[in-house]
Amino acid sequence: MGAVAGLGRRSLLAIAVTIAGCAAASAPHSGEEWRAHVDAGRVAYEDGDRPTAEREFRAALDVASVEKPPGLATAVALNALAVLYINDGRLSDAAPMLNEATRIFEERGATNDQSFALLLTNRAQLAFAQHRLVDAESESRRALAIAAVPKTVHDRAVVALVASLCAQGRVDEAQHVGAELSIGCSKAGREPGP
Repeated sequence: MGAVAGLGRRSLLAIAVTIAGCAAASAPHSGEEWRAHVDAGRVAYEDGDRPTAEREFRAALDVASVEKPPGLATAVALNALAVLYINDGRLSDAAPMLNEATRIFEERGATNDQSFALLLTNRAQLAFAQHRLVDAESESRRALAIAAVPKTVHDRAVVALVASLCAQGRVDEAQHVGAELSIGCSKAGREPGP
């Protein structure tokens, strides 16, 4: 699980790079304020300042909450908070946030882009951490099925899929899937490794 858990930091970086712009555009009258909070949260998280990161992501969520019905800015803020919670082991706090973010993306018809793929990789990370290996596999495969994703998100989905397959004992399949990143199952067969 270590390789999958370590992906949280990269997922927050990917949030800023891949989806902040489109989500800020959907936030009425406050896109710049929303983006400032998301960026500040990302920087705080990268610096290891989790309390500030959480405060900033919650502020972004508050700014986005003026949009009715909730838009992509809300979904992005929920996703960012959920990643913090997953990495802190607060899995029961993360799950409803990811579920709500997923609902928003689906209602907005935004399920075929990099933003949604990133959300799916975070759902896979949560499922893996909860030992729901089949769900982790499914979410990873859904993310990989989306064509318009940046390499960082694609690679996270591959690592999550390999981890799920390894933990399920499907070593040969994991080796095949992970070949592009030169990863497979470790000698123990339960974790991804070189």
